[in-house]
Amino acid sequence: MSSAYQEKPQIRVNFGETPFAQQVEALSCNDAAQFAKAGQSLDTVSIIDPVEGSMKVNEEEEEKLHMAMEKNFFRVSLLPEPLKSFSQFPPSIYRRSMACTKIQRAWRRHRGRRLRAKIMELQYRAATLIQAMARKKLKKIRALKNEAALKIQRNWRRRKFIWLALLREFPQ
Repeated sequence: MSSAYQEKPQIRVNFGETPFAQQVEALSCNDAAQFAKAGQSLDTVSIIDPVEGSMKVNEEEEEKLHMAMEKNFFRVSLLPEPLKSFSQFPPSIYRRSMACTKIQRAWRRHRGRRLRAKIMELQYRAATLIQAMARKKLKKIRALKNEAALKIQRNWRRRKFIWLALLREFPQ
């Protein structure tokens, strides 16, 4: 690791009630891309393991493989660069972090669906209770109105009956 970057990056994952952290053993982007900064085109580490007695053949094969690698490296360098990640972590760690994000999103959606279903059930129960209480109250109010209407009608009819009786007794 470089001297400028001493901390180990951590990925924090939260599944609701119990968060946990996963230690990440990885190189920083600067260390991972060190050969590009130094101006080296390719590494000089041997590609083929040396076998005893065939050192000359291995060197020739090694040279051919290095030439093929340099050609491929040159071809790749001519291609337009793909979209780059602006993450502070190397691509493998970034992919892991994205995977954690997707898992968290799926978990939170699942929990959200369950929570919304529970809330809907509670709201349905509350609405049912409110409706039952309102119907009971409206029934009492309707009964009071009917009683009041009966009293008014009874008194009105009695008054009309008396008025008609008086007209019969005392015609004009």
